[in-house]
Amino acid sequence: MREELKRSNNDRMNYALWLESEARVNVLRFVEEQYDQSRNGNENVALFRVINSGGTNGFMLRYLPETEALDFQHLFDYFRNKVVELQYVTYTSDVRTFDKAQQVESIERHYLKPSWRKLNTKEVNTDGRMNQLYGNVTIELLRHDQTPQYIKFMCQHYVDSKFMEPLDFNHLIHHLCRI
Repeated sequence: MREELKRSNNDRMNYALWLESEARVNVLRFVEEQYDQSRNGNENVALFRVINSGGTNGFMLRYLPETEALDFQHLFDYFRNKVVELQYVTYTSDVRTFDKAQQVESIERHYLKPSWRKLNTKEVNTDGRMNQLYGNVTIELLRHDQTPQYIKFMCQHYVDSKFMEPLDFNHLIHHLCRI
């Protein structure tokens, strides 16, 4: 089953509180530290894994049972909001639910694209190639029986002469984790 992802008023109020919390600060520091360690070959693949394959850059963050499940949902939505700050638009936000033999699996997803209208006006784009920023962004939150499993954050850029080179993914990570 696939449906539009909607947050309740209660979810939105809890998110606003989370934005001001120490939990947000701690998890953003953790993500940035894990990403920086992975660049030095010291990543803890049980918790954090960097994705760097061809035209895809990203990371996967596993859920820790000592973390509040709702905080993980807030982090998922926070990443979307931080990407929107960079002239992206949310193309779709949906949830897909699968009834498996042993559990119910759900995948919440935000899919974002660069705002072509803002980025590719004649005044901004002088060489005629499309500005893809970091590429198209997909953020997923996987749950089993409502228990979070991981967040996957991926940027997929075009390798085509019609597009400018993507921006450095390292800058995006540091933007996401800016406190």
